[in-house]
Amino acid sequence: TSFKQGNMVYCTPATGRLVQLKLKVKRKQIRYVQVGETIIVRGCSVTAFEANHCPGAVMFLFHVHSSGHKHLHVGDFRYDRSKIKLTAGMFPLENVYLDTTYCDPKYTFPSQDQAIENACRLARKYASSPRCLVYFGTYSIGKENMFMRVVHSLAESERVRDNICVSKEKFRILQSLGEYFSLEEWAQFTIDKKKSRFHVVPMNQLKLETLAKKVKGSKFYDKIVAFRPTGWSKSAAVSHDKSGLATLISIPYSEHSSFSELKAFVKDIRMRHQVERSPTFIPTVATSKEKMNTILCP
Repeated sequence: TSFKQGNMVYCTPATGRLVQLKLKVKRKQIRYVQVGETIIVRGCSVTAFEANHCPGAVMFLFHVHSSGHKHLHVGDFRYDRSKIKLTAGMFPLENVYLDTTYCDPKYTFPSQDQAIENACRLARKYASSPRCLVYFGTYSIGKENMFMRVVHSLAESERVRDNICVSKEKFRILQSLGEYFSLEEWAQFTIDKKKSRFHVVPMNQLKLETLAKKVKGSKFYDKIVAFRPTGWSKSAAVSHDKSGLATLISIPYSEHSSFSELKAFVKDIRMRHQVERSPTFIPTVATSKEKMNTILCP
C-alpha cells in the first residue's frame, strides 16, 4: 500500500506503529487518535470509540459541521454492551457503516468470554501434560486474548508459569502493541521454540496431518493439540488424526460481531434515537439485501 505525500492516516498509536511496521508508512503521515479523543479533519469532528476488535481497533464517529449530520463507521467490531458504549453524543445518526461479516442467522456463536472459558476447559482436558505440544492459530494480529488466557489457565492448574513461543515477525508485531500487555505477560514471550511447549502459529499451519509430523519421533512430546479460534466454527469441535498424535480443537471465537450481536447493536442504535427516522445501515462487507433484512427487521 502507498500513500501520496500530504495524505494522512488517522488511527490509534498501536495501529499506527503497525502501519509503520507492516505498510512502511512514514511516521509524519500518521496522526494518532486516542479512544475518546475528538479531532478536526476537513470540516468534520472525528471521535474514536472502542471497537472491541483486535488491539488498537476503533470505531469513528464523523460529525459533519456543514450539514450537522453524524455518521458512525464501526470498522471491524465485536459488539458487547459492557465494552462498547453508545453515548448520547453519538445521536442522532444519519448513517451507520456496519461490519456484516457474520450477517447470517447460522453464525450465532457464544460470547468471547464463554468461548475462552470453553477453550480453557478443553485445554485442561486434552493438553495438560507437559509432554503435549500446544499450537494456537492466529492471524498477524488478533486472538491474543484467547491464547494468553488459555496458557494462564493451564499454568494455574500446573502451578507453573510457561513461556509462549512466537515467530520473530509476530514478536515485532506484539512489541507494537506493548501497552496491551503487562510486564509479567511480556516476560512470557520468547522466540526460542525450545523454551516453551506453547507456540503461536499462522492459521494455515493447523492441518492434522502436518501437526502429527511435528511430534512424530520427538524426544520431548508425545502428542500435539492445536486450537483454531474462528467465528466460522459454529460450535466447538474436536478432531484427531489417524495416528492419535494430533488433536485439532475448533473454537467458535471471533473478533467480529455474531449475528445475534449485530441484531442487538441495530436494536440499541434504534432505541437511542430521539427522532422518528432510524439511521441508514450500510454494510461494509458484501451483503445481500435479504441478509441485511435479517438484522434490520425486528
